[in-house]
Amino acid sequence: MANPELINSDFTQLGDICASASYGTVIEYFSNGKILIEHVLGRYVDRFDVFPPSPKVYYFREKHELICKHFHGYCGKRNMRGFDFIKQFHDGNELKTKEYCRILDSKASLEEIDNNSKDLIRDYLINHDALAIVTFKVRVGGEVQIGKYHAVTIGFDPTKKHFIYKDPNIPRYQVGDILSQELITEYIVFCK
Repeated sequence: MANPELINSDFTQLGDICASASYGTVIEYFSNGKILIEHVLGRYVDRFDVFPPSPKVYYFREKHELICKHFHGYCGKRNMRGFDFIKQFHDGNELKTKEYCRILDSKASLEEIDNNSKDLIRDYLINHDALAIVTFKVRVGGEVQIGKYHAVTIGFDPTKKHFIYKDPNIPRYQVGDILSQELITEYIVFCK
């Protein structure tokens, strides 16, 4: 059960940072707006020393592009899935965000998750104050794009009794069951 009014309705990513931005959406939600998505991204930049030393002022687009480069570079060098990296920095409290939520369950893989896993995620979302980040294979014209993935945050609105998702490419949350609509490969479920 998630309160959709607490899900950020302003943020839009300016680079390929969907997993990091979705994590920021989760933290902003569970911190009741104390830590905004851009603040989570700022903590990421500071913790992982993303910016090269320079007097240049970095703007959101540049920051997002540098986060993307670092995130994918970090994972690629270690042959690590992005959600394993998110789990690592969350559990290690590297962004000082662990106090706001905990990880209930997760899976990081290139293979599509089965229906039992999808039902488990739905159960978490319906019966807990929970949000999940899921990654799915990108399709264009119905064709799966090899090596292309996208992450969104999903939840369940208990008042209207439907699933919702926040795509970092779009400012507002959408109504729909991403678990039924997309080829999900990875997930992390967070709760209070």
